[in-house]
Amino acid sequence: MSELVSPAAIKAAIKAHLFFHRQRPNAFMDVQLMPGGKQSIYVITIEASLIPPVRALLEDRLVRDCPYVQGSFLVYGNEVHRLLGK
Repeated sequence: MSELVSPAAIKAAIKAHLFFHRQRPNAFMDVQLMPGGKQSIYVITIEASLIPPVRALLEDRLVRDCPYVQGSFLVYGNEVHRLLGK
């Protein structure tokens, strides 16, 4: 299993993307780490107005569809380094 990335690092990366694209970087956003057996899951909860730019970021970096399901995006532990650009 790869090393865990802090939820704060993911939140900072998303906020930087929003700031760069002149979105509302101070809008509501929460990132939680849900440890799992085989891999961890990061749950990204955002304000509804940020769904399009955050979805675009996730889909671009993760190279997969990222549905907004029940108020959150999910990023799996093995994908998080792609999200952070590492």
